[in-house]
Amino acid sequence: MQFTYVYDCGTARSLDLLQKEIDTYLESIRCPWTYTPHTASEFYLYGNTPYFDLSRNHYLRTIHKSLYKRNYSFSGTPFTTEWDDAPEQTTQPSHIDIVFISHFDTDHINGLAYLIQNTIVKILAIPFTTPRERFLHLCKSTFANNASMNRARSGEYYDFILEFTASPAGAIRRFPEFLNREASNITLIEIQHERDNEGHGRHDFTHPVYTPANSSGDNKNKKHEAIPVWLFSASTLQGNADELGAELIDSLIKQGIIDSESDLENATTLQYIFDRKDISSKIADTYRSIAHKNLNATSLILHSGPAHPENSPAFHHMFWRGDQTHKFHSILEVHSPWATGWLGCGDANLKKATNVNLFDQLFWKQKLFSSTFAPPHHGSQHDWNQHLLDAFGYPSESAPVCVFSADGLYKHPSPNVIADANSRGSTTYIVTTDPKSRLTETLAILVPTDKIRFY
Repeated sequence: MQFTYVYDCGTARSLDLLQKEIDTYLESIRCPWTYTPHTASEFYLYGNTPYFDLSRNHYLRTIHKSLYKRNYSFSGTPFTTEWDDAPEQTTQPSHIDIVFISHFDTDHINGLAYLIQNTIVKILAIPFTTPRERFLHLCKSTFANNASMNRARSGEYYDFILEFTASPAGAIRRFPEFLNREASNITLIEIQHERDNEGHGRHDFTHPVYTPANSSGDNKNKKHEAIPVWLFSASTLQGNADELGAELIDSLIKQGIIDSESDLENATTLQYIFDRKDISSKIADTYRSIAHKNLNATSLILHSGPAHPENSPAFHHMFWRGDQTHKFHSILEVHSPWATGWLGCGDANLKKATNVNLFDQLFWKQKLFSSTFAPPHHGSQHDWNQHLLDAFGYPSESAPVCVFSADGLYKHPSPNVIADANSRGSTTYIVTTDPKSRLTETLAILVPTDKIRFY
């Protein structure tokens, strides 16, 4: 079984580079590759740790007996590795089970159209936002730093970006028209922020991934329940975009640029006011006076990890660096069997202590079992608090690997954020537009099956 997801799809750099990266990603998920353990001694270190008792844990005894007797297959960007030089592509078409969009800045969404055009996307999950919030993000992408939106405006996907900003549901309904491809069913989920969840650690959205359990013996012909093996948990952290957007819209109405807020739900209107230089210059001045350095985005925070992490130890957990034209070498091996999850913050503003406390209320358990952390806003100092790194690790505290997707265009990541993470013991990686910086994480996880009820 293969389940594939994407968290954000955009760039502030060249769209050509982004499209090549998407092509690489879609090609890679069709390329299984094999890792063969060199010796059984690679796994003995787990049995020597006080919290990893092989003698008392049935799952661990089972995996320990078989670990060095088999190969392990992964799907991902290492087309060539130290052990397998020529993995073959599968014949099945690639598909993405779910795409998460953290927020509506153009550098997070301008690759979505190309992704939809070139593969099958089953579910698209976005944070619930008002039209004025999305309009504010369009202004930010256009006026705060001209690079990302100006590149998009000259491309073939500009109409889709405007439609997606005006009405995400409308853009998904009309994507065959925009992208010149056959219609397919994309389920759009708008994740609304539920304030009642804040104090209870519940999330605004959860999506379990199930796999059928193989029956054996006398139960071979009986039906059985599917097992939840993976779980996506997401919560929307609200910023001030709705309030600032309301102020911006009021000013634009008074200037006669738009008649009402409902104009923002019409992509044709958006194109008209942004293409007219006299009008767009007025919008730019108004945006900068109201929101330029004050905007905190409403952003979707996502965790991806085993459904039962306390019973799902990981093996062969490694980070790899490089692209498909080079031999891959493991640059880091994670020796904690319980550090299995990934936690990403989008552009959420987590600088204030109150927001850090809310983040911890929502994701305290996920932090215990996460190996990889994508700090907010590409490592921007504006959205960072070093206490975000508190309370990672199980059974004792340990710092996660921090990954920053940025290449300095907006001075991200901040050297101060890198220093904070390193001082807390985190290994830090910066992934840029250079393919040699690509970071791939692989791990094999033992999933418990003893709770299956046959009937």
